[in-house]
Amino acid sequence: LKTWHFGTNFRYDKYKYLNVHDGIIDGRQWTVPVNLLYTGRKLMVGLSVPFQSWEVNKSTGGPNATLTGLHSIALQLGYQIWKNYEGSHAVALHVSGRFPGSNYHQPILDATGINLTGGKSSLGVRVGPAEATRGAWTEFGGAYTGKLTERWTSHLNLALANDAEDSISTYIYRGMLDYRVNHNLSLITELNGKTWEMDNGPDGANVDLLLGAALYNADWQGTIGFPISLNHSWGYGHDFGFTMGLNTRWD
Repeated sequence: LKTWHFGTNFRYDKYKYLNVHDGIIDGRQWTVPVNLLYTGRKLMVGLSVPFQSWEVNKSTGGPNATLTGLHSIALQLGYQIWKNYEGSHAVALHVSGRFPGSNYHQPILDATGINLTGGKSSLGVRVGPAEATRGAWTEFGGAYTGKLTERWTSHLNLALANDAEDSISTYIYRGMLDYRVNHNLSLITELNGKTWEMDNGPDGANVDLLLGAALYNADWQGTIGFPISLNHSWGYGHDFGFTMGLNTRWD
């Protein structure tokens, strides 16, 4: 069916790590993307307009830095290249572009790169706390979905993203298992990972395990999830998080 989808998702993270170092910073961030998606027989086109807010301060007290505003707007395009005869397994390719706003600031650090001096700066900044950058991103990838049994479904998504202006590459990998309890409830286990590579460093990986659930009917879907940090060795790492969303669809 040709279908329109509209919704929003909220994610909150409590900061604890700065480039794998513990006990240096405290803080929090939330992001709220508003999403519009069109799906045809094989074609998918999406628009995402996200908003961000973050606050970073030293764990021992002292100066802090805050920011609230628009994040980076993204356009996505996907196309299903294969589906088996029963319709239980499918593969799609996707490409997206993310266009930066002006909110790519970063808390000001001293020469050690650890101690906050107060305020925030965009001078020379390549990545802010909420992963906003000054350059545009392009992303290419593929996704697989397969129905394992009547109740179990698996998903795999692999992608490569690049910001040429800032010389940053990101490898994105996501795997998910969906267990359908009944016609209106699914339980979700998701493993999310990103590996960052930058010309001038630092490099590193962030990996989360998300446990959640989806409640839905023919027209509406609500989701809730709790991301757990398994590895945070790059950027502003979270200690724990919370995510929820509400989406609707119409033909």
